[in-house]
Amino acid sequence: MGIFDTKVFAALALMLMPAPALTIESANPKETGEPYIHAPTGFVFPASVGEFKRVSARAFGPGSDNIGVGYNAETPEYAIVATIFVYPGGGDTATEQACDLAFENRQMNLKQAHPDAQLIERDTIDAPSVAPEQHGRRAVYEFRDNFRGNLQLLRSESLLFCGVGAKWLIAYRVTAPATADYRAKFEAFRHSLAWPRVK
Repeated sequence: MGIFDTKVFAALALMLMPAPALTIESANPKETGEPYIHAPTGFVFPASVGEFKRVSARAFGPGSDNIGVGYNAETPEYAIVATIFVYPGGGDTATEQACDLAFENRQMNLKQAHPDAQLIERDTIDAPSVAPEQHGRRAVYEFRDNFRGNLQLLRSESLLFCGVGAKWLIAYRVTAPATADYRAKFEAFRHSLAWPRVK
């Protein structure tokens, strides 16, 4: 069974809600439509963003500030799964050297899970929302895995933004069939989320 046969993560969209929001530790996407809030940053994750529906949210350890929130989008032709991670970095994550190391660690984790992964593109990408002048790192891979019950060639993008509010890192991962025209949908999804103004 491949890694994408289970529910996968993704994220996006800051929006005001009339009902009280839940903390990420107490909320459950199967039981509530309330937004999730990452308390240290104020990052808000609504139940849906356009075609994307929230499917999971977790803190990596009790009381941890390291979180991942997942969203899926289903079309008649294909599915898109995406995750947004928010976590504190050690030391000065705003430096180029520290950010390069954090990004390489993320790529190493991907390649350990998918030894056949081939790098097909690597560049920089603009941040959305309140930090459009900030640039992130982006790498795109292709590999074969089970996805929605079918062994197929997948395309997976890894994005990382460092030094958000000096301390925080924000990472995205989006995966879809390699033949899918998913980028416009994902970019609309990503830009729907206004980052909190973290100090």
